[in-house]
Amino acid sequence: MEKIFDPNKSLINLGVVRLSIAMIFIAAIFSFFVVINGQNMIFRLDYVGLKFAIEYFGVPISICALSIPVVALLATNHRSEQTREQIRTASIQNTFANYHKHMEEFEKYLIRTHERIQNLADLNKVGNGPIETANFLMRRSLLNFSFVDSHCYRQLYIKIYRDSVRGDYSISSNFLNKIELFIRFFFKELDIIGLGDIDSRHTALIKINAEIEKFVKSNFLHVSSHVNLQSMRGLANLMKEIIAIVDIVLKYDPYYNPSVWVDKILRTNFDVLPNEKFEKFENCKYINIREMLNLHESAFR
Repeated sequence: MEKIFDPNKSLINLGVVRLSIAMIFIAAIFSFFVVINGQNMIFRLDYVGLKFAIEYFGVPISICALSIPVVALLATNHRSEQTREQIRTASIQNTFANYHKHMEEFEKYLIRTHERIQNLADLNKVGNGPIETANFLMRRSLLNFSFVDSHCYRQLYIKIYRDSVRGDYSISSNFLNKIELFIRFFFKELDIIGLGDIDSRHTALIKINAEIEKFVKSNFLHVSSHVNLQSMRGLANLMKEIIAIVDIVLKYDPYYNPSVWVDKILRTNFDVLPNEKFEKFENCKYINIREMLNLHESAFR
């Protein structure tokens, strides 16, 4: 229907209008010749001649008159299509404007939050998140001011709100699922470090470092470099720092609630873990991480 009644064309330029008028006039001309065929008519420009013409050419005249309601009907449909197109265009423009406004406010939120993280006096107001999370992130950020890469705010926005360009401003479920899988992977590998043999511990350590590096780069994060990544405590606190940053970023969405896994890692005190390098305790057969962290077995599945 939209192709037939192209809202971007004028009524007279529509193919369906021209075709309808042409068919009506062809039918009228055909009937005209049918009427005059075999008739010996005399042209008279007076009352009698006019009366005769109306009487004999009533059919061709009636066919021609059909063009008026037909064109009116086509014009009504064309106006409907134009109105619908105007509404659609206005909706697209409004969605596009809201998309850019939402993105700009997201950037401003990150800028304000980053400034608050850098401001020791405003410690307890960071990102509207839990005070303990803010305090932790603040302590971890004193050296390098860990946060999101300031040149990549928009890239991160597109990743978190992937459907915002279509008017859906909810956090991407795919993004949330990746965070959960990342945390579950970490706890599982941390448990291997505690329970496994020397080779298993080294393998788990390499895997955790690789996944952390991958997650940080893919989400445009800046994290502290002054961390002992060769210790359980260093790795765990780095992981907590990363999730704390992501949690604060996601709090831009007023409907965001941390998942069970995010809440679990943010509320866990990893400072009870050994801070020595792995080589110092690699001969230990068993390190009860679950008991140290006071976590249920389900956290390590």
